[in-house]
Amino acid sequence: MDTQHIATDTWSIDHLAPHAPATDDLLELATWLQCNGAAHLSPIERIELAERLITRRRFLIGAGVLALGMITGCGTQEQAAAPTATVAATRTVRHAYGTTDVPLKPQRVIALDAFFTLTPLVELGVPVIGSVSLGSPAVYPGLSDQESANIVSIGNGRLGSLETVAALKPDLIIGIDFVEPPYEELSQIAPTVINSYSPRLERATSRPGRSDRHL
Repeated sequence: MDTQHIATDTWSIDHLAPHAPATDDLLELATWLQCNGAAHLSPIERIELAERLITRRRFLIGAGVLALGMITGCGTQEQAAAPTATVAATRTVRHAYGTTDVPLKPQRVIALDAFFTLTPLVELGVPVIGSVSLGSPAVYPGLSDQESANIVSIGNGRLGSLETVAALKPDLIIGIDFVEPPYEELSQIAPTVINSYSPRLERATSRPGRSDRHL
């Protein structure tokens, strides 16, 4: 893997994620980064990059579980719902803000951020119709032009107006609590699932006996 010019941006995360060790230890992952082309970054930058790798992997796992639940739950619930066509098949999902009944087969999904949420959903084959983007015109890091062609921007860098979201008529909205989404308002538009982001930078960098020189 050519990691001679690693930078702390989203493209680096997408490039590094498949190769990084599956560990939740920030210092271990930061050391791995140092040995794999990121020695030019400062210790804090390596810690921050390690945190982003861990969070991306965790969200991908969580999104995978959600998608798997939608697939495996189809059989009995769809059959039970068949006599009443107006009742959509749903599944209850626990998340950072509580529990939400989500459709088993969502067709119009919105991602509330372009980094932790959008790319994993697209990789899992979830039909995303809208997402927060980066830059103007809209850029969706990690996605090809073909993958991003039909995704509508709902804000540059952060969520824009709720009217834009509502106009897309989503059947599921997904994000992370790190960006502090307006959960109650979004829930009025469509079922909303907010995954938990748990930064451990302060705890990791304050461990006794560990200092920047070790990273």
